[in-house]
Amino acid sequence: MKEIGEIIKTCIPDVIINHIKEIKDKRSYRVSFDKIERTLGFNTSMTVRDGILEIKEAIESGKIANPDDPKYYNYHG
Repeated sequence: MKEIGEIIKTCIPDVIINHIKEIKDKRSYRVSFDKIERTLGFNTSMTVRDGILEIKEAIESGKIANPDDPKYYNYHG
């Protein structure tokens, strides 16, 4: 998650990143796309940075009017 925070900071320089030492969310964010590539021939075309910039644009354009809406979250502590 720290790496993603660093990428966000490069895309949105004004953002404030809070580092929380206590970890309540014990999910793993490590992902491998090897199986989907082997099985279906699917290759990813976007990077994490691309996704961050896409979300930033959607918020700035109003496509995502309320980024705090619970429908955008799948973890509720």
